[in-house]
Parts: sequence; structure tokens; C-alpha cells
Amino acid sequence: MASAEPTSDLLKRVTAAACKAIARHKDTAIQFGHAGASLGGDTVHLPAPPPQVNRAAITKLRGISDALALRLRYHDEAVHKRHAPQGKEARAIFETIEQVRCESLGAQRFSGVSDNLDALLDEKCRAKGYAGVTERKEADLADVLGLMVRQHLTGKAPPQAAETMVETWRQWLDKRLGREMSKLVKIADNQEAFATQVEGVIEALDLVDDMDAPADSDDDTRDDDAEDASEE
Repeated sequence: MASAEPTSDLLKRVTAAACKAIARHKDTAIQFGHAGASLGGDTVHLPAPPPQVNRAAITKLRGISDALALRLRYHDEAVHKRHAPQGKEARAIFETIEQVRCESLGAQRFSGVSDNLDALLDEKCRAKGYAGVTERKEADLADVLGLMVRQHLTGKAPPQAAETMVETWRQWLDKRLGREMSKLVKIADNQEAFATQVEGVIEALDLVDDMDAPADSDDDTRDDDAEDASEE
């Protein structure tokens, strides 16, 4: 009689199958290891399951996997490179909002994926200590914009751990970006148009110097949300 499959191996197998199905890339290679979560070409790198697998660990791994799978499904790297800004701050905003776009499209299509992504985002916000942020800091701007764009695209409020941080920025950002942000909703499924509109958001923030030249982008794309959570 064959021995039972170890729980961690079963989780790897099921997660890999779900990742390929969501990405619609049946030839995608799934690798589990200890180097964090990333996407390189058609290879998805995922954190290895912990020795003790529980519901929280399963949800976390599935959230990380779903985020990268949706990047594969909805993201065109050639379009991304054409629009990606050069400056560090502008680039961080651009990258964050593009990942939010991909995840929002998937969340609206797959309820289970939506739940996994919500749990992963909540953990990220708690891990980064956003509950204790009570004043505006430029270092938080990309994440704040990502949460606000997510709210526009999905109707979901920021996680409780990030509510205060977002509210410290909301009035200031709505005054400058309200009209620009609302335009993103109807074009989320068109990456070219969406990227052009995000450029408008960045320009409205007076980061025009960062938009002067496109930035180089290599083939190894890391998902910040997934990587942050995978290293916890």
C-alpha cells in the first residue's frame, strides 16, 4: 500500500496546479525554495511551505501564488517597459499600481483568489506596521496609492491595519488625483491605456522629472506584496 503523500508535497502540487490554471500558462514552471517570491520569464518562484502546515500557511502561500499567476495572466512586459518611468519614486508608484491592476482583474473573476489576496494584503499591512502610521511619509506613498487604486477598481476599503495611514493621505491625494484616479476604473482591462493614465497620475504628483525617460526593466519581475509576505 502506497504511503500517504506528505502534506507539504500535496500543498505544493495543488498550489502549482492552481497557479498554472489561473495564469493560463500550462507550460509555466513552478519552483519552491527559500529565496522569496518572484517571477522570472515563465518561471514562478514560490516560498517553500513551512514544516507545520496550517490554514494560515495555506492561505498565505495561495495568496502569493495567485498574485504572481495574475501577473502572468494580465501583464504584458513590452507594454510595461514602454511606459515605465525612470525615477525611483515614480517607478515604485507605477509598479505598485500595475500589480494592483492585475490582482483586481483576477479578484473580480475568482472569489477564492479574491479572499486569498485580501488575506495576504492584510498580513502585509500588519507586518509593515501601518496601523501605527499617523502622519504622511513619502516612503508610504506608493503603497497608499496602491490601496486607493484597489478601492477604486474593486470597491474594497483598505485593510483595517492600513485605514489610518490611507486617511492621512486621502484628502491631499483626492484633491490632486481624484479625477485622474477615477478614470482608471473603466480601462483596467487595457494595460496600454491604463499605463498611460497612470503616467498622468504621476505627473499630477509633480513627479514629471521622473517621467522624462523610460526605465530599463529586466526579465526578473518581483511582486513586492508577495515577496514582503513570503519573507515573514
